[in-house]
Amino acid sequence: MVKFVGTMEIISLALLMSVIFAVNGNDDVLGVSAAASTVSVRPGEQAKLSCNAGQEDIIVCAFTNPSGTQHIFIEGLSFDGVERDNDVPCGLVINSVTDNDAGNWKCSITARKEDGKGVSGSDDISVVVLKAPSSVSLNVDGILTVTPEQTDATVRCTAEGGEPVPSFSWLLDGAPASVQVVDSGEQDNGHFQEVSMTPTKADNGKTLECVANSEAYKPEDLENGLNKAGVQLNVEYTPEPQKDDLKFYGMSVGKPTEIEIKFRLNPAPSNMEWVMADGTRVPQGSESNDGKYRATLATSEDADEPDLHTAMLTINDVSEKDGGTTSSLVVTNAHGEATISFQIEIGAKPPTGEDVLSEGPEALDDEAGTGPVIAIIIIILLVIVVIAVAVVARSQGLLCFAVPVKGGESDEKEKTVDKEEGSDTESAEETVVAEGMAAKDQADTETDAGAAPAATPNPAGKPRASLNAQMTSLLTAFKKALPSPRKSAGSPESEEVKLKDSEEKDLEKNKDDIVYADLDKTALSDGNTTVTVEDEKTEYAEIKPSNL
Repeated sequence: MVKFVGTMEIISLALLMSVIFAVNGNDDVLGVSAAASTVSVRPGEQAKLSCNAGQEDIIVCAFTNPSGTQHIFIEGLSFDGVERDNDVPCGLVINSVTDNDAGNWKCSITARKEDGKGVSGSDDISVVVLKAPSSVSLNVDGILTVTPEQTDATVRCTAEGGEPVPSFSWLLDGAPASVQVVDSGEQDNGHFQEVSMTPTKADNGKTLECVANSEAYKPEDLENGLNKAGVQLNVEYTPEPQKDDLKFYGMSVGKPTEIEIKFRLNPAPSNMEWVMADGTRVPQGSESNDGKYRATLATSEDADEPDLHTAMLTINDVSEKDGGTTSSLVVTNAHGEATISFQIEIGAKPPTGEDVLSEGPEALDDEAGTGPVIAIIIIILLVIVVIAVAVVARSQGLLCFAVPVKGGESDEKEKTVDKEEGSDTESAEETVVAEGMAAKDQADTETDAGAAPAATPNPAGKPRASLNAQMTSLLTAFKKALPSPRKSAGSPESEEVKLKDSEEKDLEKNKDDIVYADLDKTALSDGNTTVTVEDEKTEYAEIKPSNL
């Protein structure tokens, strides 16, 4: 309700009326657009409505609610429950939404044009007050039973109330369920969906859930599961053995043994009987007349698999004739019976991968799994061997890593060997040359001093050879005794040989300056060194200058 409390309010109302009269008769329409055509909000929450008119100078901003009440926002006017949104050019804030606020709202704007004339326009905004369904339920209570005679199950899920209309989804133990939608629509004050499904034996004991999806649910509603309804599946079927063609090994003659067989069925067995090869029939929970066989009641030990049962038979005295015989277990429930055959063997199990004293699949899986493991180990070993061979071959230059031998490589190898063998010879040659040069220097010194060298007797009366000639002869003989190295023209060894040849030539040129001395052959017997090269002996003697 509008309240006029003073002169200011009267002036504002007069201004509004003048704008309305100015617009009257004007054919121009202001383009007004709502920020959101639909606003969804839960009861008690805040809702914001807004619209704009571009760059126009807005004079009046007004909102009309679904019941026709108009809220004109000019300075000095206020309304109960709503207020102007000052963050936008033309906006309304509903502080606490109620069901009465749901419906179509109209946003109207009056603006002043550049020529001073007024122009107006409006746009619609739909306010949706979200309502979560009051309840979700199924037309089946507790347990949904499926039998071999009726394999399909039909379930209807109903969500009472709710705005907007909720959608439905189905889960089987938390995972999406495979269902076919049969029907859907409105029912009384709610909405429903009816589906059909064909559960399997593996679905026995699982929970089928209907989920109503609506944005009206609060987080705490979802946490408490208020949007769900479920039912447990009871899939009934005839008995089935967990494994076919059972064989039990390890029986010892004269000793007791136990036979354990697992099977599945739903509902529980109404009757169970062991039919032995010798014709003896042993019902569950009883003992044979001769005391040889004793049968226990079928048991279900796993709460997660209520349809898995175990039957046990004790043979108190195994005989030789029991080996190789085939007996059976007959299991009956409300939907039929099944005969499970098994064979008894004396002695250890042959290496065929079959189970020993148990029909469970674990032993088969273990034995079947050893083959691939062994194959993998062998492959790994082969790879390691190949890698090792490749590394060795690469390091040694063998197999495919060998470098082709070229024509000049043999000569290079010989040169290398010759260098190593000739090193000692060259050292010996240098030593002899050095000794000869030292003797020459000493002789030159004595000659300059005027001392006459001692003459060595020459009984043969042969002319004495010069010292230089004798040294040259010794070196030549030494070289001939050694294998000549093959050296390339540009190698360091060739340069060394050339240097020695030049030294010899210098000795020849300077032979006039050399003092000659007789060779003292007696020195050959005084501890002189004998050098042996390739079975040839050459004697070297120290040359002493004679005092003339």
